[in-house]
Amino acid sequence: MLYYYIFDGSFEGFLTAIYESYYNSKKPELILTEENYVADLFSEPVYIITDENKSVKVYNSLREKLTSQFIRNVFYVFLSEEEEAPTLLYHYIRKGFIMGPKIDLCLKDPEVLKVQKLQKKVTYECHRMLGFIRFSSLKPNLLYSAMEPDYNILSIIVPHFTKRLSSENFIIHDVKREIAAMYNKDQYVITPFQYSSYLALKTYSAQDEYELLWQEYFKNIAIAKRANPRLQKRCMPLRYWKHMLETKWQPYEL
Repeated sequence: MLYYYIFDGSFEGFLTAIYESYYNSKKPELILTEENYVADLFSEPVYIITDENKSVKVYNSLREKLTSQFIRNVFYVFLSEEEEAPTLLYHYIRKGFIMGPKIDLCLKDPEVLKVQKLQKKVTYECHRMLGFIRFSSLKPNLLYSAMEPDYNILSIIVPHFTKRLSSENFIIHDVKREIAAMYNKDQYVITPFQYSSYLALKTYSAQDEYELLWQEYFKNIAIAKRANPRLQKRCMPLRYWKHMLETKWQPYEL
């Protein structure tokens, strides 16, 4: 019989599944989120109940026996939300506990190589979003930015903005996942947040000064005779334009 571990989709739930895989006689063939699990005739689901104590034990073991880069790889690949990510990380962690810190040098191992490639994709998305996020005034003394990244990177990028905008109140809204990071000049929380919540908070009906400044800046640096839409879309992919203030104004036809 094949056993599929099913968890709630949280990182703590995943670490709990790793803990159970060591102490449960039913070893997992796959580790899946509840969202991705589809019942079949050839497997038996093992439902994992998230346990903070168990997840902390696994995390502490990773810190003691492996490197900070290994933990970063695990977290970033988990945030990729790829269906295969939990199972891939299960095998990666098992090999890490056996081989120790040198595990990441084993690039001939297909699972290690796959982890590193996926981690780089998530890292690249983080770097892009740090440059593409734009804030506007949602209401007096409250800034707002929307984004729809490929990966669930909100928890990674928000510390950057708490440092850069430490004296501001702001919301960074992941529209795709309906969550938001809310910062109050002191600390932030990540909480469910729907578009209707944004509409309820919005009090500015006219174009605000941030949007005007971005568009004026974009307009002034553009050189119409040197317009290169193909290069622009390669450096600033169209999928990001929906939430970028300056792209509402274009100096040429795309």
